[in-house]
Amino acid sequence: MPNLSTQIANELMDLVSQLPRVQASMTRDLKNAFAEYQREMLAAVANADVMGVTARRYQEKRALKLVKSVKELTNITYRDIYKHTEAELISVAATASDSMLNVVNGLAQGELLTHTLTSPQPKYLVKHSVIDGATSAEWWGKQAANTTFKFKNVVQDAIIKGEGTDTIVRSIRGTRANGYRDGFMNTAYNNARSLVHTSVQNVANESRLEMMKENDDVIEGVEWLSILDGHTSTICKVLDGKVWDLQYKPIGHKQEWPGSVAHWGERSTQTMVLKGFGDLPKNKQALMKGQRTSMDGKVSGGVDYNDWLKAKDKSNPSFVSNTLGKEKYKIWKEKGLSMTDMVDQYNNPLTVEQLKVKFKVK
Repeated sequence: MPNLSTQIANELMDLVSQLPRVQASMTRDLKNAFAEYQREMLAAVANADVMGVTARRYQEKRALKLVKSVKELTNITYRDIYKHTEAELISVAATASDSMLNVVNGLAQGELLTHTLTSPQPKYLVKHSVIDGATSAEWWGKQAANTTFKFKNVVQDAIIKGEGTDTIVRSIRGTRANGYRDGFMNTAYNNARSLVHTSVQNVANESRLEMMKENDDVIEGVEWLSILDGHTSTICKVLDGKVWDLQYKPIGHKQEWPGSVAHWGERSTQTMVLKGFGDLPKNKQALMKGQRTSMDGKVSGGVDYNDWLKAKDKSNPSFVSNTLGKEKYKIWKEKGLSMTDMVDQYNNPLTVEQLKVKFKVK
């Protein structure tokens, strides 16, 4: 029978597999909000009729008024989207920690974990969780500013080139020939969708990590769990199976802790590293006495990315070659490398030339 850590990791991956449903629901709300936002923007452009006058100074006057109104519209829209998203994320944070506590205690057949997040903590986590160096509120503010900047440039460019409202509309909405993917609003929407998806994963992971720290009487560290498939990012290939203590100091390796999400569009999560039976408090030892052998394995016993990739190489070497790149695959195969060998300690992929120098390949 798998040890308790492996059982927890398996159940956790089942929980993580439910997150795309949450992301999909929030994306539908986002899509509707952006559709209304674009309609109002296009209506403002039509009403302004910037090129409906001949004199440049009157065109510029109309343009300034238009840009100001769209800036206000943009700020209101992004503010409302952020508030709606924040409320959803608070629910995600609370659910993620509670469900993890229920899973662990269910498998332990008792109250192995005693602490989940208190009511103020999910809101605090959502407001202060960081993605790539910035909070969610900061990212929404930056995206709003970028969209306003792009709109202003489109209007100014139309005046300089003497082009009409139709050109401005095409720049905003895109063209039918390209499926409306070539307008800057499509880019703005995709950026917002990426922020929503990454925020859901980030908050879910952060809440579980915080819950682990709250239960440090039975938990001594965290283990990275990556989704193993052809879409696994380079950094998550490396991090899979790595362990850090609760202060995020590496254990048995030199890879720096990347944060609860290692990159945009993250799918990976983290599981708990339980203390050995002898290191548990007496009351927890009494609880787990009947399952003592299940506490022997501190980390999950699942297949990590290195083992998975080696197995793939036996059955489908072209898949591995395409995944790593032909030259890197050749070095990986020749030198028997792991994914950790192919990055630096900050999880940045080494180039082919750097790999050749590091492993003395000609």
